[in-house]
Amino acid sequence: MEDAITTIADMLKKQVVDKKYVDVGSGVETHFGTSKEKLRAAVVMLKEEDYKVRIFKIRQDGTGLESRVKLLTPPDFDLDNFHQIAQALFKE
Repeated sequence: MEDAITTIADMLKKQVVDKKYVDVGSGVETHFGTSKEKLRAAVVMLKEEDYKVRIFKIRQDGTGLESRVKLLTPPDFDLDNFHQIAQALFKE
């Protein structure tokens, strides 16, 4: 099982390099073809390597309701434009 978690962590690292952040919130494990537990363990592994999980609320267009967004970011992620990035992610 640890090999599977390491494989997921490596995949998340690659996506963070390619995209600067990765959504690791509720339900995304199905997009990665894994379980919640394995995704959670991979994120914990990356947090030990100084990756960060950023959680915040985004207002939905149209409804005015808020949704929680949970992103995995690299240790050196620049927070200056973080909210704009999250807004763009949520609209995808």
